[in-house]
Amino acid sequence: MKQLNNSKIFCLTYRIVCTIVAIIGVLMIAGVFNNNFKPTSLLFYTVQSNIVVIGMFLFLIYKTIAHKQDNNASKQYGFYPRVSSVISLDIFVTMLVFWFVLTPQMLVAGDTGAMLKFIFGFDNICVHLLTPLFMIFDYIFFNKRGTIKKYDSLYCIIFPYVYLLIVIPLGLAKAINYSSWGSESYYPYFFIDIDQFGWYVLPMVLVLTLFFIGIYVAWQFIDRAIAKKEQKKVENKN
Repeated sequence: MKQLNNSKIFCLTYRIVCTIVAIIGVLMIAGVFNNNFKPTSLLFYTVQSNIVVIGMFLFLIYKTIAHKQDNNASKQYGFYPRVSSVISLDIFVTMLVFWFVLTPQMLVAGDTGAMLKFIFGFDNICVHLLTPLFMIFDYIFFNKRGTIKKYDSLYCIIFPYVYLLIVIPLGLAKAINYSSWGSESYYPYFFIDIDQFGWYVLPMVLVLTLFFIGIYVAWQFIDRAIAKKEQKKVENKN
């Protein structure tokens, strides 16, 4: 019986469905469907990382359609696994930070009932749970283990730092006013709010950087361990 991760129809269907859900989530967060478009929502890291995932899924759909199936190959629909792993990690950390850092902050700072309604709304679940899990599952299910290189962990901080280099200058210039955690702010997230915390933002950013790298190193270790285990199984069969 053909494995699902080697089925072109399953792979293509999965990626199309994931892309549609991710696009719907971003559009809902931006207020497109209720005629209340909020441009500032597009500047949140979550939305930015979701847009990157959408771009990756669209690329994977194209590659899946163009790929000529080889019935003797295994996991043949994993394209550019190192890039996929970095994007998967970025959106994975986004998910972790939201649920374990930002969610408690929102529940304390705002109206609990309203915050719970927002947190468990379909749009928020899409961008902070479904899309991250879709991307992670795509990497795990369709890509071969053991392809991550030693220093790929450093690539995972490129996108977050590019993001910071955009939003922090905008915040210093007081160019955009966000409504976050029940109060007005010129920064999309409290832990980069220089007006409130001053240069204490630097150690907070450093902690997040080490968190990114730590998660990726653990991810890399597990990936290599699984690759070695799979290789031993192949060798034992031969």
